[in-house]
Amino acid sequence: MKMPAAMNKIKNKGIGLLELMLSLAIIAILLIMAIRYYQSANLSQQMSSATDMFNAVRSAMKNFYNDNAGNSGGQSQASINSLIASGYLPPSFGVNPWGGSVGLSSDAASCTLGSLITPGPTYGVCMNNVPTAACGQLKIKLDSTINSNLGEQVTACGTGTSLLVTYAYG
Repeated sequence: MKMPAAMNKIKNKGIGLLELMLSLAIIAILLIMAIRYYQSANLSQQMSSATDMFNAVRSAMKNFYNDNAGNSGGQSQASINSLIASGYLPPSFGVNPWGGSVGLSSDAASCTLGSLITPGPTYGVCMNNVPTAACGQLKIKLDSTINSNLGEQVTACGTGTSLLVTYAYG
């Protein structure tokens, strides 16, 4: 016995529960992939920005000490704030991609935004609030930019959340 055409149309109307569940599962998988891609791209951008900040401080310090070599026997003191005030760094400088401070240091213990350092053979650039996940990767990236023959080195976060890079003045 054949069903009337009118009943056939009623029976095929709408979306079934199985189709709806399958569509939602596909959307959920796509959202998870998009979120992971965004997080990976965001971390990559933050690490590039942090590397640029380390390089900017390195260049600013080199220029600052070249310009002030005659002042008091080349013993001018510097801090991130003084580099900003002197125009060696932009006014917006000082906060890293993770919201922590960027500072100069003669040693790892005194690495704060306002620290004044006096020239020695090396100086440190410290970045606070670096996530553990980014710290190791950032260390590897910065290791390729230093000259270990001059005493330059990268000290990874360890148990804290600070990354210290020691540069030579030369």
